[in-house]
Amino acid sequence: MCGIVGGVSFQAEDLASFLTEALQDLRLRGPDGSGQSRRGQVWLGHTRLAVLDLSSAGSQPMFDPDERVGVTFNGEIYNFRQLKQDLQGAGCLFRSGTDTEVLLHGYEQWGMEGLLGRLDGMFAFALVDFARRQLYLVRDRFGKKPLYYYRDKDCFIFCSDLRPIYRFKRQACTLDEVSLDYYLMELSVPQPRTIFRQVRQVAPAAYLLLDLESGAYQSKSYWRLSPQPALDLTPSQAEQQLRHLLQQAVVKRTVADVPVGCFLSGGIDSGLVVALLSQTLATAVRTFSVGVEGEDNELPDARVLARRYATDHTEFLATPDLFGDLSFLITHMGEPFADSSLLPSFRLCQLMSGQLKVVLSGDGGDELFGGYPEYLRAFRTDQFLQRYPPWARWFAVVADKIWARLLRRRGENLGSCRDYARLAPHQRLYRHMGFSLAERHHLYTPGALQALAGQAEEVLDDLWREHALGGGVAGLMRTSLRSRLLNDYLVKIDRASMLNSLEVRSPFLDQALVEWAFRLPPRLCFGHGEQKWLLKNLAEKEVDSAIRSRPKRGFSIPLADWLRGPLRPQVLQLGEAGGALHHLGLFRGSSLREMVQQHLSGHSDHAHRLWALLILDLWLNQWRLGGTN
Repeated sequence: MCGIVGGVSFQAEDLASFLTEALQDLRLRGPDGSGQSRRGQVWLGHTRLAVLDLSSAGSQPMFDPDERVGVTFNGEIYNFRQLKQDLQGAGCLFRSGTDTEVLLHGYEQWGMEGLLGRLDGMFAFALVDFARRQLYLVRDRFGKKPLYYYRDKDCFIFCSDLRPIYRFKRQACTLDEVSLDYYLMELSVPQPRTIFRQVRQVAPAAYLLLDLESGAYQSKSYWRLSPQPALDLTPSQAEQQLRHLLQQAVVKRTVADVPVGCFLSGGIDSGLVVALLSQTLATAVRTFSVGVEGEDNELPDARVLARRYATDHTEFLATPDLFGDLSFLITHMGEPFADSSLLPSFRLCQLMSGQLKVVLSGDGGDELFGGYPEYLRAFRTDQFLQRYPPWARWFAVVADKIWARLLRRRGENLGSCRDYARLAPHQRLYRHMGFSLAERHHLYTPGALQALAGQAEEVLDDLWREHALGGGVAGLMRTSLRSRLLNDYLVKIDRASMLNSLEVRSPFLDQALVEWAFRLPPRLCFGHGEQKWLLKNLAEKEVDSAIRSRPKRGFSIPLADWLRGPLRPQVLQLGEAGGALHHLGLFRGSSLREMVQQHLSGHSDHAHRLWALLILDLWLNQWRLGGTN
């Protein structure tokens, strides 16, 4: 895993200072070496975390022998050995044992579309074809690795980190109101947007093609998770195929010339990865877990699995001293990011840093196999709509209400299914953690309402139209891959790990496994009205027979209590005049103070919303925005 940077000058703009500062910023993403190169108007730079071919032969930027093509690459190509064999059979000569060189020869042999169709991995890379005068920026299918870019009349620049771009073009960068509104609703910034209007990310499963002469560029998708015919499988057959595909995905991600470890939360997803990894490696797997001091957590569950597979296990207890990392994280995140589980995740990666370079995670299991309550709600709604024709639904709802009262039944009913079917897309995708539309109306000043409120809902509606493709529970899950997973969970794990020079690989986000999972009949994901039913069946055999009954906890902290305790002074300042939020001019001071008092008094739980505002306030100060400069 590495950091990449580069640019193209159109008006003789000198990009040397941009490259130098960017390489310094990227040193944590690649502490094992750095390199830069200039070829005419094109600059390329790279910082290296050496995982494959640890020798100097793997240094980047890398060029073919004739220097017709150059590349700077961040990521891992899991099938590079097979691709290398195919290319050698076609007469290509290799000078290293890296997957980077496969990109060079693969592009020359198959072209960009042919190369991307063959790549199995996670990646972000820039490839320059000097002969054709073209620059490609490419990102993997799920957006695991970041890649930002900026274009004006003088230059085109790109980087794994937003910060160098902002510093180099600070005078041109302005806050993106749409991104800000989305951040307050979903606690993260929506990709391919960034917090700045003038900076964008390359979209997942897409490449950007820039003409070096004219400066014109276009974006093109190279893969899409489209609906396919459902598989006709029994539960037993599905379980067998799932185990096989997940095992293959785990084996692929052991490709490295350094040791491989694993996160272990004690839950289903990471538990299965640890179980299958332990059955793959000849040596004991190194596992790492985090819990919260004095809180109910998954550490005991993690220990059970660690003992079963004789892993080399390490635990970390999170305490309020985690907030000591906050300033560092806000500086290096690049954008406001309000998922509080970043703090224990970062500290856990810090614990692993220096001991390992590669670690596997369970990210993606919930998105593929129905791990969230809203997925189950959507599934039940699909069943309701399929079972009852439109004319019969009113009668079915009324009859169900009568029976529920007679039997004193609680929980979901057909009325809730009918109501869910009427929801707008953004209401189905909204996680109810940040500010709702009504809450943002109360929060914004009258002058900000017209410019801001409702923008986030439009983003979610657009995502739904692009990815839901027929709607229903499958559409909700596909869209979640491009919203919740992309903007929050993958950003969190990339930054937490790479700021500690650690590479995280996600077996559940294997292309073959993802495409297979989205062909499963929904009944296998939600058997007997249970979330992740199929995955739990497998976990009972491979992880722990009692795992089905455990509640989902994950890497969380008692945010509500800590905001009332150690962070109380910072929270009290949110609504005061003179702060960054005040100078931004978007928020009612009275609304902020009301929210603060409600939470501190224990009258309401505004933990996630106050955390989002606190992070935004600190980010504005550190980045000298919002009128504070």
